[in-house]
Amino acid sequence: MKLLLCLGFVFSFIFNANSNLSPEIIDKNLVRIKTLLPKIRVVILYGSQVYENAIKEVSTDNAIDADLYEQINQTTSYILGIEKVLGDIESEVKEAHTYFNATKNVSSLKGVLVLLSTELLIRDVYSFLLKKIHNYKRLRNILNKGDKAYNIDKDSLYKLSKKYNSSSLKKRIGKGFKVFEGAKKDLPFLFKYDNGIIYLSRIIESSKNYKKGELYYNDKVKADLKIISSNIKMESKKGKDFVVNTANDVLGAISGFAGKTVLAYQWRKGTLIKNKGVVKNLKSILKPLDVTNAKIRFKVSGKLIPGFWSHNGMWIGNEKDLKELGIWDHPRVKKHHEDIKKGHSFLEAVKTGVTLSSIEHFIKNLDDISVMRYKFTDRSKDKNYIADRIITSLGQIGKQYDFNFDFSYGDKIVCSDVVQLAFTRAKFPLKKTVGRFATTPDSIARAALRGEQFKIVSLYIMGEEFKGNLQKRFDELTLNKK
Repeated sequence: MKLLLCLGFVFSFIFNANSNLSPEIIDKNLVRIKTLLPKIRVVILYGSQVYENAIKEVSTDNAIDADLYEQINQTTSYILGIEKVLGDIESEVKEAHTYFNATKNVSSLKGVLVLLSTELLIRDVYSFLLKKIHNYKRLRNILNKGDKAYNIDKDSLYKLSKKYNSSSLKKRIGKGFKVFEGAKKDLPFLFKYDNGIIYLSRIIESSKNYKKGELYYNDKVKADLKIISSNIKMESKKGKDFVVNTANDVLGAISGFAGKTVLAYQWRKGTLIKNKGVVKNLKSILKPLDVTNAKIRFKVSGKLIPGFWSHNGMWIGNEKDLKELGIWDHPRVKKHHEDIKKGHSFLEAVKTGVTLSSIEHFIKNLDDISVMRYKFTDRSKDKNYIADRIITSLGQIGKQYDFNFDFSYGDKIVCSDVVQLAFTRAKFPLKKTVGRFATTPDSIARAALRGEQFKIVSLYIMGEEFKGNLQKRFDELTLNKK
């Protein structure tokens, strides 16, 4: 009987099944797995360290700085990309069991193993990296809030968790595992001589879940209860996060109303716009990634923001600059060509959201402005770094203004966050206020004190250009010395 089964596998290989699945599709997706596996190993190795660092920071109630925040989002974005490819493979070979039952040939067995390997990899990537994050509210919020700058959609962690905990996925894995174990027992020669099956069996047997043996319980009541319990816990955490986030949204709406009405009141115009030479001078001075600190002395909101400086902006460069950096035709730059050609190169977060502004618009309500330039950037050697930071920063455009002033939420930011997120090499102090970490224009400006990280290249006070010792005068203003 066993001999007849073996012969059936060998000879039926030449026949095509009456199915949407074919040997060509199976082989194509086996190649996709082979291409993807090294990337999965890298992201598990690197991502585990990133998430461990993040967990360490939130466990000790420390701030997640811009560098770590970017690492978290870059890792998550990479994981989501991997999970999407795995999902595509899973979708293409989803009829593997139907094909196998109809043909019982080598190709259809390989199809089942491709499907099983894919679904195990989906669980492995999640369980190695994202599963542990569910226990930390701040990290859950970062990932579930999403961040368009890194192409992370809202509720990404929740959706992956739901898929990971789904009973249908686990039952499909259990079904594939039975075929795998049966083939190993009845057709051992295939696991010695067929390279594709050898490769897939190594993936299956090296899976974290395979070693733990926690997946293959199909009809066991205990297992079903475990799935239900996991889903209840996950939904409970999502519910609690929803309540907290809704409360924050309400407070943000109240703050937003105040910010656009009472706090927006001003009793005179800014003095800087009256200076006829300031626009021309700034155009000649500004270089990509230059940061501006601004002071509004005649506005209610300017009086309430701690420190001398009350607003920040960042110059991304003009058309010529961006062409020299080699990013003029990058998709994120391309979509803003018209604005940049009109001189809108100031990236700033205002009450209506993150946008690009012209110099004239940026300075129209200001009395004071300082321009600071990152000291440790060699503009000839660090061309790629500057280009990368500009591309990442342009991803912030369109985000809402964060009236809660909470640096933990990537979908809403303030003017100082725009700068903070752009300079992962620089160190800006994050202050904890009312239970949340936040940046302020003052904390950005203080990175230029004594010229330690940034140097001052221009300074205007009450509308007039300051010609003396720029660093000394800037330090006096920033430290609130007369």
